[in-house]
Amino acid sequence: MKPIVSIIYVYYSTPDYIKKSLDSIKRGIGDIPYEIIIVDNASPKPIPNFLEIKKVSESRISDKKTKIIHNNENLGYGRAINIGVKTAKGKYLLLVNPDTSFTEGSINSLVEKMDKTPAIGIIGPQLQDRNMKVLQSINSFPFLPHAVFALSFFNKIFPNNLFSNKYYLRNLSRDMEQEVDVVGGACMLVRKSAFDKVEGFDERFFMYFEEADFCLSIKKAGFKVLYFPDAKVYHYIGKSSKDKEKIKRLFEESRFKFIRKHQGLIPSLIAEFIMRLINPSVITLLIILAVSAFLNLYKINTLMMFFGDFGRDFLAARDMLLTGKIPLVGIPSSVVWLHQGPLSIYMIGISFILGNFNPVAPAVWYGTLGVISTFFVYFIGKSMFNKYVGLLASLFFATSPLVIVNERMPYHTASIPFFSCIFLFFLYKVLKGEKQFLFLMFFFLGLLFLLELSNGVLFFLLGLLFSIYKPVFKKNEIIKSAGAFFLGISPFIIYDLRNGFKQTFGFILWVFNRVRLFFGLTVSGNSTTAQAPDALVRIWDQISAFIFPASRLVVVFIILLVIYVLWKKKIYLLDKKDSPGIIILLSWILISLLGFFIHAAPGTAYFPLIFSSLSLIIGFSFYSFFKNKQLLLPVFFSIVIFNGLFTIGNEYFLMTKNARNTMPPNNYSFGFDMTFLNGTADFIVGDAGSDSIQILPGGYISKFQTSVDNYKYLVLWKGGKVVNKSGKRYTIYQEKNEIPKKSKIIYQNKYVYVVKD
Repeated sequence: MKPIVSIIYVYYSTPDYIKKSLDSIKRGIGDIPYEIIIVDNASPKPIPNFLEIKKVSESRISDKKTKIIHNNENLGYGRAINIGVKTAKGKYLLLVNPDTSFTEGSINSLVEKMDKTPAIGIIGPQLQDRNMKVLQSINSFPFLPHAVFALSFFNKIFPNNLFSNKYYLRNLSRDMEQEVDVVGGACMLVRKSAFDKVEGFDERFFMYFEEADFCLSIKKAGFKVLYFPDAKVYHYIGKSSKDKEKIKRLFEESRFKFIRKHQGLIPSLIAEFIMRLINPSVITLLIILAVSAFLNLYKINTLMMFFGDFGRDFLAARDMLLTGKIPLVGIPSSVVWLHQGPLSIYMIGISFILGNFNPVAPAVWYGTLGVISTFFVYFIGKSMFNKYVGLLASLFFATSPLVIVNERMPYHTASIPFFSCIFLFFLYKVLKGEKQFLFLMFFFLGLLFLLELSNGVLFFLLGLLFSIYKPVFKKNEIIKSAGAFFLGISPFIIYDLRNGFKQTFGFILWVFNRVRLFFGLTVSGNSTTAQAPDALVRIWDQISAFIFPASRLVVVFIILLVIYVLWKKKIYLLDKKDSPGIIILLSWILISLLGFFIHAAPGTAYFPLIFSSLSLIIGFSFYSFFKNKQLLLPVFFSIVIFNGLFTIGNEYFLMTKNARNTMPPNNYSFGFDMTFLNGTADFIVGDAGSDSIQILPGGYISKFQTSVDNYKYLVLWKGGKVVNKSGKRYTIYQEKNEIPKKSKIIYQNKYVYVVKD
């Protein structure tokens, strides 16, 4: 007998539920002839053995009445339904989810109603949960502006807003038969002639909103969509997928497609932007980024650090723009024959173009990069672990006193966290097997090396991680990776071609020499091993300044918390495939610290390399502990709030008119604020008039070649003429007792004395 109803299931990993649903068909359909079509959407869990299905469903299901279609991939709901309908012979199509169960006579009631009313194209039953609570199964079309309020987190904040009430038809009785816009796709009876007329479901919708689009097409074709509560069907919601992130992504994609299809591209873009912002995670992230921006840019025009070395880069960037000569190396490093890279000079040059050579422009540039770095920390934490780890890590990063101080520096170290985050993300992807990121990973490794030579410790990190994960690279991938790295350090290569590879070989010899001296491999006995205790103190001071400089007890507490969590997770950690994020972060931190220790005299410029990895491991540890000990959450927020207020309250650890602010635990000040520097430069410009002048260092600062380059730049920016061989000289001292007795002080402030020759 030809079937009246074709019952079509789209199956995906719900073996227990589809058994129950099939078993309930007999009581729902009565004596109406039917067929069953099951479309297997490449489910990881196969459809249960057909003989078992036949046993639970008795004689109503037989090989002749049941068709199983196996797709080679998950094609989405709408496309799978279309495939099933192509083989359907029934006058009516019952499109039903596997996680449903039919009540007595429910299908029969739907069919009878549709037989009596030819104008009906779709009819939907009343859906109930297992406790017989009526579920939301009817609504208006998700058009703007209703969609913005009903289909975003805004509806959870204000659930009874006018737009949501209208969208969800909350004023309509769920016990009354009525014509509606949309009935739920979990169970709907469709007239096959209507289905054919609209050519089925729009296959661009993978999942979600396909039923709204389909109902709209049916209504436009002249049919009615009816809600029929006399027929009741149980629906066990959301049993086909447990991946919340994937569900969220699919929901947002389909929501965008629906609005774009029916209301246009621009409205859909604007609406989606707004709806994705109305989200607790996004709102929290925006607050964190706002905190980061505030801390990085607050009073930047006055509370800006401006050392002599900074001035050296400013002058180099100024000369680059005015002369067109691009520098190939940056400031000299602590090793006389080696230079840092020129990447910072290039970025300062860009900020000068944007800021008309204003000395504050580079600080704004780097402060903004710091805000972006905060976002990158969140993004990496979310990618490696989850969004909560990302939020905690980014908040800790944004409020760390040492991070804030570093990111306000118009200096080459300020951008290290930015570039290290990008490198870290690509490294993670490569070790996950996504080798398409190999080129970018090595390119950004080159840029990191171009910023600070001590970042060369990352070569040892790669050696360790590659030995752990043993990735296999093809010959062309190795060649491209080498090319990417050389592209990143191309200024060094050009410089070396002109200078006999002094930079390349000098760096290799320097690394070898540091290792040799540390292990005492020297005839003179001049080993750096004796400096190891001092190196440990420096490392402790920097980590303390990063975590919580105001209290060593809090630092110890957080370090012990991290150790405890990692110890509890040791089995998880040993599974390299499941947790490359933890292995990468631990390796990054430990290899870097070991390198700093072997150096024996690690400078402050070395530590920005581990800011992001430290933040992520701390964020992961607090999150792991929060799940069982939520009382610790206020402790975390107390720490980050105090850190931010402590940094602002101490005026970013600068010497100002109010105090000589220093950062614990080593009580180090980061120089004068711009008020004193500008005051000194203003005096010199005013006193010199139109004459050319020299600006020289006096006293102990004369030992440093760039010690007054900051004053030189400020004088030039304010209209002065600085010439190296001018006979009119202004000498700057920072200690009054160093000034020769015959010299006369013509200007002084709280920290600086100027003598004119």
